[in-house]
Amino acid sequence: MNIFKILVSIILISSSNLNGQELKGDWLFNNQEAFIIENNGKIKSDIFDFFSEYTISNDTLTIKHIYPKSECSTLDENGKIVIIPCPDNSIPDSEYEIIKFTSDSLFLRPINRSAIAISARLKNRHYEQSKKIVTDTNYKPDYFKTIKLYNSKTLFEEINWSRIRISSKSNSWFQEHYEYLEINSDGTFKAFKKVKPFEGGKPNKEYISKVIFYEDILSESKLNELNSNLNESGFFHFNIDSIGWSSHGSLIKIQVFDNNKTKTHVGYGYQYPKFALPLINGLLNTVNEEETIQSKTQFDIPTNFIYNK
Repeated sequence: MNIFKILVSIILISSSNLNGQELKGDWLFNNQEAFIIENNGKIKSDIFDFFSEYTISNDTLTIKHIYPKSECSTLDENGKIVIIPCPDNSIPDSEYEIIKFTSDSLFLRPINRSAIAISARLKNRHYEQSKKIVTDTNYKPDYFKTIKLYNSKTLFEEINWSRIRISSKSNSWFQEHYEYLEINSDGTFKAFKKVKPFEGGKPNKEYISKVIFYEDILSESKLNELNSNLNESGFFHFNIDSIGWSSHGSLIKIQVFDNNKTKTHVGYGYQYPKFALPLINGLLNTVNEEETIQSKTQFDIPTNFIYNK
């Protein structure tokens, strides 16, 4: 068998092997968004709300589009607001050639016009319109010739941590809000919530400084959930380049002490990658004010950790 026949055989084998393959897990387009989220044969997307189902035949991935029903409002001839169906912006199902499919990477090449429209939207969301691209075949949009995705499961790392610290700072109209949690690997934790009126302001009488301390232990199931979220968070792999600024939301600082290394991240909630959010949200929701035991003994507030960026 000559080299050409060998190559043809390899291509045919690799293509036929994709029949019946499943897209398990979250396939991320970037740190913040999953292009495909697979669950029991169904899919959805952080970016496109019409992704529904998929099939894989040979080396072709077909994504079925089912558009959510929506209603729009307009004025009738009498100037009265009436509800009408929204304009039809649906596009046919999209097809992609699978040019790489491993446990950690999925590379797709758009085949039909719908796939090109979706790829163009990925590249320039504030300008490109999917319907226009599909209907106007003379229009040549700029789009990703290859859509490169990676699976968040590849970030899994079993972390042998001893302690985690996390703090959150946010503002309301007249007050600053602080939260702090320090948790050990055995599930014991201490925390506090603090409210502090802005200096120099003139808030109402109910805006007063107060601090509530907590000390408790996680249930076994909650501790297992924390370990799972930490191992899947990619904590020691990702970085937050800058703190930036936000007029709303919380500035979050989190630090993990591993047996061999320590890492700290600081950033607003929207800056943390998608795969780290279960860990962040789980930790910040650890204290349930109605159920968590309040501590009669106050501990020294680690001001250097909480107040310094």
